[in-house]
Amino acid sequence: MASHGFRWATWIVVATTAAGVAALGACGSSGGGIGDGGGDAFSSDGPWNNVDGGDGSPAGDSGGCPPYEISCNGTCVSATSANNCGACGATCPSNQFCTAGGCVATCPPGLTGCAGVCVDVQIDNGNCGVCGKACPANQGCVDGQCVPAWTPSTNPVCNGGGPPIVVNDGDAGTCTSQIAQTSFTWGVCSCVDAKLTAEVLIDGWNSTQGPYKPGIMGGGLGVDHAVTSSSKDDIWGPMWAAATSGSAVLMSSQSTVHHDMQSGANVTADLAVLKDAYVAGDIVGPVAVTQTLYQPATSTRTNVTYGKLVNQPVTVAPPCDCTKKIPVGAYVAAAKTTNDNASIGLDPGILAQANPPARIDLPCGSYYLTGFSLAGSSAIVVHGKTAIFIDGNVDTSGFLELGIDTTMASELDVFVSGTVTSSSQFKFGSPNAPALARLYIGGTQPFTMSSGIVVAGEIWVGNAPVDWTAQTDMFGAIFAGDFTSTAKLNLHHDQGVEQVGSPCGPPDGGGCGSCKDCGNQACINGTCGQCTSSAQCCPPLLCQNGTCVPPVN
Repeated sequence: MASHGFRWATWIVVATTAAGVAALGACGSSGGGIGDGGGDAFSSDGPWNNVDGGDGSPAGDSGGCPPYEISCNGTCVSATSANNCGACGATCPSNQFCTAGGCVATCPPGLTGCAGVCVDVQIDNGNCGVCGKACPANQGCVDGQCVPAWTPSTNPVCNGGGPPIVVNDGDAGTCTSQIAQTSFTWGVCSCVDAKLTAEVLIDGWNSTQGPYKPGIMGGGLGVDHAVTSSSKDDIWGPMWAAATSGSAVLMSSQSTVHHDMQSGANVTADLAVLKDAYVAGDIVGPVAVTQTLYQPATSTRTNVTYGKLVNQPVTVAPPCDCTKKIPVGAYVAAAKTTNDNASIGLDPGILAQANPPARIDLPCGSYYLTGFSLAGSSAIVVHGKTAIFIDGNVDTSGFLELGIDTTMASELDVFVSGTVTSSSQFKFGSPNAPALARLYIGGTQPFTMSSGIVVAGEIWVGNAPVDWTAQTDMFGAIFAGDFTSTAKLNLHHDQGVEQVGSPCGPPDGGGCGSCKDCGNQACINGTCGQCTSSAQCCPPLLCQNGTCVPPVN
């Protein structure tokens, strides 16, 4: 069935798993290429420019433009730019920089303030390594150095960044943006457990509405079995644990859940729940529930306080969609024969050859690559709505980054059928717009978040464990087969991903089988419609005035 599409993106580095695609052509933009002040091959007056992106709306109106863009004098322009930071003609004070459509004194991790904008100096052609250093023509920036760049043999024109990317699912196809929209509603979602041995913070924000700020509700922690923690955890969203026997929640250090908690079995914890708690089993505290505790009449409580007690049966639905996982391998296999490689002269084995190019610039479209192992520094930068399907494993012992041209209507989906491993620096996504960078890893080997990995995007590793082994701030979301954190975790869930699917429209014929078919909204008697209860929404979204929305403060 058709699904929601999404746009505009950020810098990114990838390692994921397979996804097949019914390739859709070229792309366009509302501005120049990355670092357009220098010798970028993709200039603001070239074929990448979105000359008709406007809708005739007044200056500053975002209607008709992709997320992270606004219409200024009838043309869609980036809302994260020096001269239009969140509004037409808006500039930041001299000591601040624009990111995610707002001004900040200090740029987010991985970005550097240059001429009023937060940029990635490791791949920015106009600020390569340092602010103001531009790479010459036919070169691109990789790890802060100007190197020869591979560019397409033809430059397609795609207005508005190009059409949404659609993967072949054996039916009418599904937009990659809808896959993202319905897969990353939680900050962390695990098909098995969440095992936490170091301090965890999961909060939320919406990059379509401005820069990250601490203390905002969102994200949350969802597991289909149990949460086990020996650390002090701070969850700014719901926490669900759907195990039906034993302990579904076992937390030994003082922790806080700022929204609802749901447990399908016993709870043994030192925990404060600031809204409601739903517990199917016994509770051993200290546990403090600020509002209402829902618990069966036959269950027991020891050292538990609450605002109100309601005795009733409690059932906790598995929060993660693990029965119908994303068929990454099938998507990649389909892309082997249905892709846009020939239209731009792209060799699928370009990164597997003896001397691969250090930098590759891709237009919008769908591209198929064979697996590769890289020792040197490399970067792939996309300009428009682009999907990359990698058949096999990705292994790097040098710097690797996949980047998105944030000056135009870009987005990136990477599907890796095998495993991604890195023994050096690996960058993925951007704090400017994590919702637009999505990585899907289809293999079964563990994906390790080590000190060399910088993540600001959505990562799906539904067939394998995710091991968080180094203190790192992450902007985005994680969907894991199993999840373990042995180092301090600061995860800022970008709720903007829950809005990215609208360009694809509703399912074909309006029919649906679940809330996922309706872009997280209610599916009622086979038809997408307004919700009447939160049970009709994709968790952890809540029903408010007929619409499923993320938890809010």
